[in-house]
Amino acid sequence: MDPDSPAEKSGLIKDDIINKIGDREVSTVDDVREALAGDKSELRVDVSRAGKKVEIIVKISKPLNRGRF
Repeated sequence: MDPDSPAEKSGLIKDDIINKIGDREVSTVDDVREALAGDKSELRVDVSRAGKKVEIIVKISKPLNRGRF
């Protein structure tokens, strides 16, 4: 997780398992890249954290660096 990234600022942490971005289920890095495509100001990210489901809203204030999140 990049320090000061939208994901970190929104509460995503190391070892979170991303299951869904928006309405799209993701299981690979390519799935994540496709889900992040396009201009968005906010993303709903569903993760598994320590065996529990957590929903996080990621607010995006600048263009995403698509290679790192």
